Amino acid sequence: MTYGPEWDGFIEARTSIVKRSGLLADDSPPLNIFEIGCAEGMILHVLSKSGHDTSGCEMNPYVAQGGIDALGVKIYPDQFEDIDLPKDHFDIIMSFHTLEHMCAPREVFQRINSLLSPTGGVVIEVPTGPEEYPNTDHVQFFEEDSLRLLIDTYFHESEIILNEYPNAKGVRIGSLYGIGRRPKSLSET
Repeated sequence: MTYGPEWDGFIEARTSIVKRSGLLADDSPPLNIFEIGCAEGMILHVLSKSGHDTSGCEMNPYVAQGGIDALGVKIYPDQFEDIDLPKDHFDIIMSFHTLEHMCAPREVFQRINSLLSPTGGVVIEVPTGPEEYPNTDHVQFFEEDSLRLLIDTYFHESEIILNEYPNAKGVRIGSLYGIGRRPKSLSET
């Protein structure tokens, strides 16, 4: 597992949405960034090469260990809900195609909220559309309104961006990017 040009599209799609959110810029000072469901940690690897302090979690221990060994990234081989992380620490928490696998999204957002700095933010991508309904790995399904309600509950500013991309078979897949900036205090939620 090494970084190469085959990763460019994957990395560009995700880093560009984080930049579009206003949470990250090419000239950002070093930020504390955490990724939920980071797989082998390729995005974390690229962001750490730009000077950021990155870490993530991946509940598949073999995939996590592969990233730790090959890329030198910091990955907790556990579920996000079970990791001991510092409060008010992270500038950005991001997650791509993971929230739909988690049983309790409100609790996940409460935790995200408590881990972010007062000026921090979250970038979440979830699949959407009827092509996702047969996927038995997904325990949550989101539409624009439900994702916005979740983010509005925990953040002062929110944005939803509609996305579409072809899968490996050329089928158009819909997804939503949810962006939350400036976490609310837990008493405001």
